Amino acid sequence: MLIAKKIDGLNKQFQNGRNERRLHFSVAKDGQDEAFEVNASSIIQFERNKLLELNRHVDYQVEDNSSFSLKHWLAERFRRDVWPDAFNRSIKSAEKRLKKFYERRNGHLSGVYIKLDSWEEKSEGQKYEVCGIVVIEDKMLRPLRRAVKQAQPELADASNDDIDNVIRNEFKVALGDTVNWTEDRTLSIGIALDLKTENQVTLSHQRQFRRLNPYTLSDQSPDAPMPAEMESNS
Repeated sequence: MLIAKKIDGLNKQFQNGRNERRLHFSVAKDGQDEAFEVNASSIIQFERNKLLELNRHVDYQVEDNSSFSLKHWLAERFRRDVWPDAFNRSIKSAEKRLKKFYERRNGHLSGVYIKLDSWEEKSEGQKYEVCGIVVIEDKMLRPLRRAVKQAQPELADASNDDIDNVIRNEFKVALGDTVNWTEDRTLSIGIALDLKTENQVTLSHQRQFRRLNPYTLSDQSPDAPMPAEMESNS
């Protein structure tokens, strides 16, 4: 069961599963949206027969979008993509740059997915070769391109591909020289770093690529709670 608390307003950074530690979502009450939050400490377990003693609050309605976000966020809490320790160490120096990239593009970005040339450990100093996909939320690609143009007036007449390369390059720069990129001459940027919307990401992509979350590169702070079953009872 998830225990949600009412909050003053939604923070985009915590919506749609962007942050695996915290989720903001809306609930309709009397035709008006109200903001709620859940985090890992909101996850509780108790005997199933106790559910029979609970009654649904008819004044509150969780709409489909919020319901999907809750289910997806909860599933992600218990499924974390595992990276080789050598890869985590190799990109540690890029952590701050990656966070800045996510924060800058948070309003449009769904996530960045990476495929390594090997999922085995590598010797120190030996770089991984990677392919990547920058995934944009559905219906947010056009607003993202517009935001890039507004921030860089010299790109006002640039093509969509040129704008997309700006976004690709931002992520490439964020990773810096911590990795080697696979060449891809079919993309104008010259490396295997694609940009797709959510509905263009296939099951095949999900099998081959793993989501890179810079917020899991650091040790969690004391106020970043773990799932209930991982909490110590001592």
